[in-house]
Amino acid sequence: NYCTEEWTAALNEMLSHPEVDKCENGPVIQNLLAQIAYETAYFSTVHQPADGGAGLIHMIPQNWVRNALDMDALFPGNGYAPI
Repeated sequence: NYCTEEWTAALNEMLSHPEVDKCENGPVIQNLLAQIAYETAYFSTVHQPADGGAGLIHMIPQNWVRNALDMDALFPGNGYAPI
């Protein structure tokens, strides 16, 4: 369920992070939520069996490591990328 305080807090934390800094940008937030709604069939799925993709923003497995490395560069200390 995406209508929880925990999910909202995580979204707000991401939006307010200095590397993102979009917490006060209404159009960007609206576009993000619209894209997530589209990617998840209106929040009904986070996995695509056809290509193994997953996430609120659909990502195919071939891109997971590259994205995790990028996230480690932007958000150090979280250990997103495999060792």
